[in-house]
Amino acid sequence: MQNAFPADVQLAQDAVPVVGQVAEVALTRPAADLDETTLSRMRTQLQATLKAAGVAVTRVQFTVDGRSLDAGVADVVEPTAEIGSLVLQDGVFGRLVGDEIVPVADISAQIAAIEEPVVSIDVAADDSRAAVQLGDGHVYAVHDDSRDEVDARPGLIEPSLDPWGYTWSVPEGQPSAVQVSGSDPDVAPQAVANAWPTASAISDMRVSADGARVAAVVAVGKQRWVVVAAVIRDSAGVPIELGDAKQVTQLTEPATSLVWLGPDRLGILTGPTGPRLLTQMVGGPGSAEAAPSDAISVAGARTSAGVRILGASGQLFAHAGSAWREVASGISVLGTRAGE
Repeated sequence: MQNAFPADVQLAQDAVPVVGQVAEVALTRPAADLDETTLSRMRTQLQATLKAAGVAVTRVQFTVDGRSLDAGVADVVEPTAEIGSLVLQDGVFGRLVGDEIVPVADISAQIAAIEEPVVSIDVAADDSRAAVQLGDGHVYAVHDDSRDEVDARPGLIEPSLDPWGYTWSVPEGQPSAVQVSGSDPDVAPQAVANAWPTASAISDMRVSADGARVAAVVAVGKQRWVVVAAVIRDSAGVPIELGDAKQVTQLTEPATSLVWLGPDRLGILTGPTGPRLLTQMVGGPGSAEAAPSDAISVAGARTSAGVRILGASGQLFAHAGSAWREVASGISVLGTRAGE
């Protein structure tokens, strides 16, 4: 329950009593010095976590040494309505609505100006920016008036944006070398401590929509695992450390794509022979279904019905009952939304 809490703030008690649907959360003394914004974020995150866990609470009350702390509720950026898949087609990026591509105001023009091949595009929930990886493997932050290189290390996997605007990146062969880059290009990237310490390789990494957890596909010895860890931030919201990784499910095939499907489910595309889409509850059961035969990437959504899969020849597939239906062609990149 300390996922989004500052690193120096801990639970003062092992249990969280719920009295009259109010969760009474005792915190250690450093919490008494936190500002209102941080306390509001902590309360909002904890209420959402308890709700997702099935705990019936209407309010969270923080205390330090028996004294109540005044914590409001933080504003949460609502994801853009799921209208149209994010695609790059013939050099044009935007939402595919019918047969037309509708530009994303602050991003599409910048992406159209990129001459190098584009590998991946992860768009912020409010459409204000995108994390883009190019064919040379370098990662860029793209927004309305600039394109800033944020990571040029060799062997980077596809980047992931979080709801605070941080771009997460890591080399495939150095899973512990996770770093985050903020919106200011003059500020050096921040290393994230305790990142996948037992892993020897990482193929995919995605931050959840609330920014409190990060999922990854890692190699541990000769095994492949989907894992999830809490994100620990400082008082300014900068990710500084990961909690201990929790194993979610073991994979028998390499993963080609990883996405979030709502707050507590993951989608994992495996292949390349006989591709399958696994839908896995974090801390719960999972299921598997056949994916299109040449599937290479997947875009998540808030529901399974919104999942889109890209084929190697540029076909875009959507669910049609228990089968997959081609809905577009000529797609070079299937974009993703932050937290999905």
